[in-house]
Amino acid sequence: MSAGGRVIFAGIVLILLAVPGGPYRRAPAPVPVVELHRVASASYFDPARVNPLFILVIGSDVRVGDPRGGRADSLHIVAINTKTGAGTIAGIPRDSWVPIVGGGTEKINASLVVGGPAGTVATVTRLTGIHFHYWALTEFSHFRRLVDEVGGIDVRVPYAMQDIPFSGANFPAGPRHMNGADALALARNRHATPNGDFSRSENQGRILLAALAKFHADASNPLKLGRYLQAFRGNVLSNVPASELLSLALVARRIDPARVRNIVLPGQAGTEGSASVVFLAPQAQDVFRRLRATGAG
Repeated sequence: MSAGGRVIFAGIVLILLAVPGGPYRRAPAPVPVVELHRVASASYFDPARVNPLFILVIGSDVRVGDPRGGRADSLHIVAINTKTGAGTIAGIPRDSWVPIVGGGTEKINASLVVGGPAGTVATVTRLTGIHFHYWALTEFSHFRRLVDEVGGIDVRVPYAMQDIPFSGANFPAGPRHMNGADALALARNRHATPNGDFSRSENQGRILLAALAKFHADASNPLKLGRYLQAFRGNVLSNVPASELLSLALVARRIDPARVRNIVLPGQAGTEGSASVVFLAPQAQDVFRRLRATGAG
């Protein structure tokens, strides 16, 4: 992006931030549909100077409303190597049997109910040794709306799936432009997949990659970027300073989607009492070690 482009980019950001009720201005008693927060312990923070940069993306199973009232049924570590533009999206199976911060040993998705987003971040940090710089949280209805408001996303469906009675997924294999309802159906499908929740987590990673690819293509155009921010205004609350948001967007703009790996933590389905759970494999520790070192899982 040229120097002139950066000035326009910054101008758009600042104008949108100045609009009353904008995405990063807290309105009285809002329902937080998507939240992006900087870790509380940081003072001034420039994401471009951190390597690797870690974001925890949390999808709540709440259909409509406050996502903090549900379970964390979608969990993905987004690790970005800010020097190379490469990265990793690492899915954590929702039924992973782990110690929950503030509770006992439970399925990891219970961490959101027990401790809110901070509790989920703390639980994943204890599991992985990764200290997250940001976290993001959403629920069903606003996920659909966000996808629609940015014009949809292009996803390559890996195999034919018919899961109409459950998730609503009904897609042939191959490339598909998805609106919000389509993307949510793909994200929820675990029946018409080769490996249940493991496949579902992998497909959720595909959606994140598709969103990254769209942003990567559009963000160099200040007008398109402005439309992105306008779409986020109605769906995002944040306490991230404007200077950080601009820097984070520029970091995201430099990421090459072709160099971002999409993986799911290895594990094995089992039971704990009467509950169906996932026991993470010892190899997951190797993934965490590589992520901590370079962002490459």
